[in-house]
Amino acid sequence: MAGRVRVALIGGLLAASGCDAEPTNEVPKFTSGDGTGEASSDPTAGDEHGDSTVGGPVDGGPGDESDAGQGDDTDSGGGPLEGGPLDDDGSGDSDAGTTTGAPVEPLPFEPLYRVSVRVHAGASGLSDAELGDILAEMNHIWRSQSAVCFEFEVVADDSTMSEGFDMWFQPEVGGPNGYYAGDHEIYVRDQPNLNNAANPAMIGAARTAAHELGHGLNLSHDQNSDDYLMRSGTYGWEIPMYQIDASRDRAAQKALADTTLLDCAAAVFD
Repeated sequence: MAGRVRVALIGGLLAASGCDAEPTNEVPKFTSGDGTGEASSDPTAGDEHGDSTVGGPVDGGPGDESDAGQGDDTDSGGGPLEGGPLDDDGSGDSDAGTTTGAPVEPLPFEPLYRVSVRVHAGASGLSDAELGDILAEMNHIWRSQSAVCFEFEVVADDSTMSEGFDMWFQPEVGGPNGYYAGDHEIYVRDQPNLNNAANPAMIGAARTAAHELGHGLNLSHDQNSDDYLMRSGTYGWEIPMYQIDASRDRAAQKALADTTLLDCAAAVFD
């Protein structure tokens, strides 16, 4: 598929462009936002994926964090535990991003910023049902904490949007769990290899994809807790307040014009 070709073409840049690395005992090192892989003394000057100004990655940036010891830790094996961001029954259903008629959760902030995301699934091994659950959980992670959600359009081709974000799901993305190389070059592994967290997300791919969108919303890595969404290589999904503020500032710039709605719609599969 064309999506695989795109990864092959930029595969040599993975170390410079950054990635959500597989579990490792090493704290990932930040590199310069110019993609050279040189260490930066400022952790905000180049986070996990993407060139950045002070405050995080910006559009089209080639990325930053090196992949420190890919796969040298084993998977925790237990997978996500109860208490994750979706409903307690573990059904994978969530009020966020759905049109089930369930009550809409109160917003933590107003207004709600809705951002368009085109999901490219032509090379993915995930079923539509699996991908739908992943996208619903992504919206719950972001809406419940930052009052940001995503209007997802799922396609099989590689045609990109002029606005918003473009994200590819694929069986492999060149080694890491996922990486952000720009707003229209976000890649996520279908089945990420993640370490657990005290309060884990339900689906690994949802957590990794939500993490990568965090880079698109100007967030850098925060390795201070395994429960943080912007921690590398865990099931964590918590967004601390300082990152909520930064993500909302960026989301406001990328949001759809109508900010009167209280939720995003269910993903549209073309």
